[in-house]
Amino acid sequence: MAVNQKEKLKELLRRLHKGENIRVLKQELKQILGSASPLLISQVEQELLNEGLPREQLRQLCEVHLELFSKGLESEKIQVPSSHPVHTFMEEHQFITNVLQQALPLMRKIIASNNYDKVEQEAQKLKNITETLLEFENHNIREENALFPYLEKHGVTEPPAIMWAEHNDFRDKKKKLFALLENFIQAEFSSAKQEIEKLVIQLVEGLPNHFFKENNILYPTALKLLSEQEWSEIKESCDELGYTSFVSEQPKQGTERSTKQTVLLEQEEIQLPTGRLTLEELQAVLNSLPVDISFV
Repeated sequence: MAVNQKEKLKELLRRLHKGENIRVLKQELKQILGSASPLLISQVEQELLNEGLPREQLRQLCEVHLELFSKGLESEKIQVPSSHPVHTFMEEHQFITNVLQQALPLMRKIIASNNYDKVEQEAQKLKNITETLLEFENHNIREENALFPYLEKHGVTEPPAIMWAEHNDFRDKKKKLFALLENFIQAEFSSAKQEIEKLVIQLVEGLPNHFFKENNILYPTALKLLSEQEWSEIKESCDELGYTSFVSEQPKQGTERSTKQTVLLEQEEIQLPTGRLTLEELQAVLNSLPVDISFV
């Protein structure tokens, strides 16, 4: 069944590539395929690229076929512990999505004005938002250096490569936007604000779409393919690379137990199977024993 579904899905994407009517294909997908799993979509993308479909064309097709499959994909909710790398990635996605929503009204005020002095505050706020977007590059570095290599080990090479290419595109847009805002007062106001409008719209529309692909295809695929040991190694790599300032603090790999022990020692209490004793109480008990005790 999975093989048939995969072949039908590949044929559907080939037809999309040839320019067939999207509405017709939507209806056909609904009748024949139902919903496709994230892993299946990753496998199909990989096989199409192996067959010679150019990566850039597949990136364009992704926008279309994600629209076709989005309803089925969103029904698969990811449930992982808060310390899991995927949880952190998705938490960062949500934070940046919220930040982007603040960018649009600021951009609109700037565009509507004919005088920089009247929108100086809005320009500064938009610059601050862009700085946050640039800090988000730490998130991309963790994906590229900690997560993607493990997907590639399992034969999933092209979907991470597509995501990496998108990271590069968005990074360039963020840097251009920041440079424009930093030098806004010195630039020709009319032309500068038009370029700002274009870049803000590209980021506000493009980044959430990128997050959707990672949340609903890349991460579920990784969760199905990678072992607990591999996730532990990914977590360790993420810890070494560090985190953004706008997500909850991440416990280091293997530190949960030592943290609990430290808390107990700071309170000068020892946890025993039958209860707790202070260090002073335990010392008194040991001193009262009619034997000498040594620890080796």
